[in-house]
Amino acid sequence: MPESTRPRPDALLISDVVRLTGVASSALRFYERQGLVAPSGRRSGQRCYDSSILERIAFVDLCQRAGLTVREIAAVVHQDEDFGWRAVAQRRLESLDEQIRSIERARTALRHLLYCRHRSVAECPIVRASLAEHARRTHDGSGVISSAECAPSDAGSRAAGA
Repeated sequence: MPESTRPRPDALLISDVVRLTGVASSALRFYERQGLVAPSGRRSGQRCYDSSILERIAFVDLCQRAGLTVREIAAVVHQDEDFGWRAVAQRRLESLDEQIRSIERARTALRHLLYCRHRSVAECPIVRASLAEHARRTHDGSGVISSAECAPSDAGSRAAGA
């Protein structure tokens, strides 16, 4: 085997990579075909990888969790200017930021509902106003809901068995 394709003695076998990352060997071969990873050589007929593959696979996983396609991940990994990797990353970042704002608004509303003195969503003016605002898609993204007027009353707490 030529020196350039001979794996280093500390190279990881494909079985090692599978064990350390939890990624199936078929997924590793798929990533190879897509240009996301590359073996450093072969040992006893098995693919070998440099230890840097562990970070590459972690990066691929993060990108997948962020919603990027394999093609987009490959463009980002290789910083493919022809594909417009920066625009892909920027669009996905903006989308993630909006998802985060939406999740924060939902969390704020749910937290409010847990401590609201009103017995239903329909009775709570704060939640109804928040929902109407969300429906109109005019929410400013702050997710701030003032709950002062919906603090549990003593009577409400006693009635609820608190």
